Amino acid sequence: MAPLALVWMRRIALGLPLVAGPLVVSGCDGDAPTSGGCGQTTRTFALDERDGGVDATTCLALCDELGATDIPAGGRVSECDVLLVDGGQTLVCTVDRFCRGRPPAGLLAARAEVTSEIGAYLARAAHLERASVPAFLDLARELELHGAPAPMISAARCSAIEEARHARAMDRLASREGAIVAPVERVAGGPRSLRELAIDNAVHGCVGEAHAALVAWAQSRAARDPEVRRAHAEIARDEARHALLSIALDTWARERLPARDRRVLEDVRRDAASALVRDAEVEPSHAMRDVLGMPDATRAVDVARALEETSECV
Repeated sequence: MAPLALVWMRRIALGLPLVAGPLVVSGCDGDAPTSGGCGQTTRTFALDERDGGVDATTCLALCDELGATDIPAGGRVSECDVLLVDGGQTLVCTVDRFCRGRPPAGLLAARAEVTSEIGAYLARAAHLERASVPAFLDLARELELHGAPAPMISAARCSAIEEARHARAMDRLASREGAIVAPVERVAGGPRSLRELAIDNAVHGCVGEAHAALVAWAQSRAARDPEVRRAHAEIARDEARHALLSIALDTWARERLPARDRRVLEDVRRDAASALVRDAEVEPSHAMRDVLGMPDATRAVDVARALEETSECV
């Protein structure tokens, strides 16, 4: 993480204002392709009439069939929604490079029931906040197995409690939009090796949580909806602390891993940050900027590049 981004994390975690800089949020009117942010891109497709419509079983497969993953840096379809627009069906495919927050190992794709772009974003965010709870509980257990310092283990457990609070806040916002959040489902697995744990932390902690903190901070100031602002102010502070925990974990793990594994950590972190920059180039819609306070593409790219400036977590 570049020095400027690290300063941002510390100030956000303490609830302090940021100095004027590239995170100033602005926007312009007009419709544009939409981005879910946080390492996600959405693709929409108008559907022809199909016998019986599109159900959950065929939805994800249809996204792949229509080429939703044909985007820079590749990715996987993590969620699929079918919206009724002007009497016809529109397929909304969500492609992940990495998730908002810290997803647990073995997390399965989810399909929320939504009727709008705003509802789809909030339901997706709520699902990923829910998923971060078992991710941090797993992390705490694995850190204990690997002999991590007690304060680091305690911080991981506290983070799980904070993620549960985020999930409740996002659930309420999604419910207001008529969205039904999908349950968290995952494939069970055993404890990860220190190398696996450190790689996941480099991607979802050093990059994913740092980016989530910065975007949530921007939303807490720019969103038109006061409840959205309040929820994201709390999320920003907590995610910044989670990013600082990720930096401490990265430093601790590097001291115990061989040189070849440390080089892998640098590569995957850099790749994740570069994917963020590419994703940020997609302009969010006017509704996403207005209602949810998402940064416009210019500001989003500036933020993402701040996380890309170095190959290491710190």
